[in-house]
Parts: sequence; C-alpha cells; structure tokens
Amino acid sequence: MPFNKKVILLIDDSETFVMYMAILLKRMGYNIIPARDGLEALKLLNILPPDLVMLDIQMPMIDGIKVLAEIKKNEKTSTIPVVMLTANAKDETVEKCVALGCSGYLTKPIMFEDLHYIIQDVFFRTVGWRRKHIRVQHVSRVTLIKSEEKFELFTETLSEGGMYVRKKNPFPVGTQVKALLEMNGEVLDFEGTVIYNKGIYGDFFKIPPGMAIEFTGVNKRKSAALTGYISGLLTQDLINAPGESVLRTKNNRVAMNN
Repeated sequence: MPFNKKVILLIDDSETFVMYMAILLKRMGYNIIPARDGLEALKLLNILPPDLVMLDIQMPMIDGIKVLAEIKKNEKTSTIPVVMLTANAKDETVEKCVALGCSGYLTKPIMFEDLHYIIQDVFFRTVGWRRKHIRVQHVSRVTLIKSEEKFELFTETLSEGGMYVRKKNPFPVGTQVKALLEMNGEVLDFEGTVIYNKGIYGDFFKIPPGMAIEFTGVNKRKSAALTGYISGLLTQDLINAPGESVLRTKNNRVAMNN
C-alpha cells in the first residue's frame, strides 16, 4: 500500500520520458522529484537525498556514468541505490555502471513489469522479500459481504493479491469476507481474509482507518481479469498517448508510438 511513500529522483533530459514515467511512478505509489540533467540532479541530491535514483546514461553536459560516479564517491549519497536507464544497453556500458555501484538498469522503452521488479528488489532486498503483486492507488466502491451482511465501502489500494478498504471500525484480523468489485463493466466476486487492520486513532496520515484483505482461492479467469484491470489503470492512457516510445508491457510490446 502506498503509505510512507518512497521518494524517487528521476533524471532524464527528455521531457516526454520524465512526464510519462513520473505519472506512472506516482500511480504506483511513489513521490517523484524530476531533474533535467546531471548537474541539477547532483544539487538536488545534496538538498533532499531520495530513496532511489533513476538515472539516464545519455545526457548533455554530464552523462549518467559520471553522475553515478559522483553519487557513489560522495559519502552523503553513496548508499542511495541508483538504477540506470538506457536506450542502448551495451555490455561494456552496463559493466562500467555495475563496477561503479549501480543497483541495476532498465532498457528504454521501459518494460512495465521489469520496472516493478527492479524497484521492489532495490527497496526490499535487504529484508529478504519482495512485494510480489503490482499495487495501484484505487479509490472505488466495493461491496463486502460478511456473514450475509453487506457493507458498502471504498477501496484505498488494489493489487493482484488483495486490497485495502477504508472503514472506521475495521473487521478483526482473520475475518472471512467476500468482495464484489466492478472491473471493466463486469462485477467479480473475490473471497478474502482480513490480514491487517487499523483503527481511527494513531498515525492517521500514514494509513487511513481500514483493513487489508488478502484474496484467497482466485481462479485463473478472475486472476487474469484483475491483472489486466490493474495494468490498465496504471498504463492505458500512457500507452495510447502520443510521443516517443517510453513504456511497453508484456501484452503491448510497443507503447507510445511516434
């Protein structure tokens, strides 16, 4: 769930790339600081160190490899993970970035699924696990059924594995529910279990009152529908937008055609 949002510094001289990637990353639950070149990025890094740097290799004034070297030799910024972005992943270039201490690289146009994987790897590798499911901020009505009693509520986030639902007095952990979700004009039902809840008192700004529900026993048809719906929420308007090729997905290999 996108609470305690991570901050990503996105560095690229292409305004189109920055615009669309920032939109996508914000939808995935991250705060974005854009920078148009390496010099601006190095200044920003000293003012407000982010949780992750996404850095284009080919830029004017100072290229991404030199920026990476500066980040890693500066004691204040050396531990910040850096993911390199490139339109031409030559072996020698990748090896140079790895030798300087980058945390990985992505090839443009960016594969949406690879973006999710590498960000999760960077943020969670130290704790030994990775968020498996892609999650999206999703405020929409949902019907929950508990022991034949219906509750009309709103979701806060949605993933392939479950959802977070706002509720002033959430159900206890372990409560079995059925969720009715409308997706692309079709209402699908999902069995689920409450795995976390949060009352109204406490840190209200980090997490609203409600409960996390894990879906259980989801069949292939419903799983595919849910995955397609979430992917569409995140990327559909970006894929159909005009401009340079920025994003691609497994189902749509070329997105944002010129």
